[in-house]
Amino acid sequence: MTRTIHPTIIQKVVEKEDHWLVSIKEGDIKLLKSTHIKAPIVRYVYSFECKGDVITKIMMLTADICVFSGDYVLLITRKSNPFRGMKALPGGIIDPGETPIIAAKRELKEETNLDCDIKDLIGIGIFDDPNRDPRNRHVISYVFSFIAPDSQEFRDIAEGLDDAEEAHWEKIEEAREFELAFDHSNILKEAISKNYFK
Repeated sequence: MTRTIHPTIIQKVVEKEDHWLVSIKEGDIKLLKSTHIKAPIVRYVYSFECKGDVITKIMMLTADICVFSGDYVLLITRKSNPFRGMKALPGGIIDPGETPIIAAKRELKEETNLDCDIKDLIGIGIFDDPNRDPRNRHVISYVFSFIAPDSQEFRDIAEGLDDAEEAHWEKIEEAREFELAFDHSNILKEAISKNYFK
């Protein structure tokens, strides 16, 4: 069975042992058994599949951002699994009420302390392979790029925050050969090809 729930109608998620009580505006409370979905994640689920009261798969929307500064691209080191310790692009879950571009700007600030103007973000594409996330999730990512100032002063602002253990600048020519988390290697190559980098 598949139930579709828009995130804005979810009122609260209450942890109870190894289950989650999801309170919905209409008033019914459904008990969802899950060992791999945490409360903060459930709040942002756009749809889920379940067998009985056990979640088997969920769909989520995320936003990722490629930041270029001169000959450098910004990467983070992931703090959590999957791919803990691997390099990746900054990004994360789109919050209820957010547009993808607003989420990209927010995630950049939350994870790296870097700010940007929305008008400077360039749409790269939507990445929607159902198997791009190794967890039991179908995660669709809206990807943007930001051509930041070619300035060491700007690059020095970057630091690892929130879900990022570290934030660091890598030479573009070297980074395009890196094995990044998820499908971020392909995303980065796409972003490079759509900007002025050859």
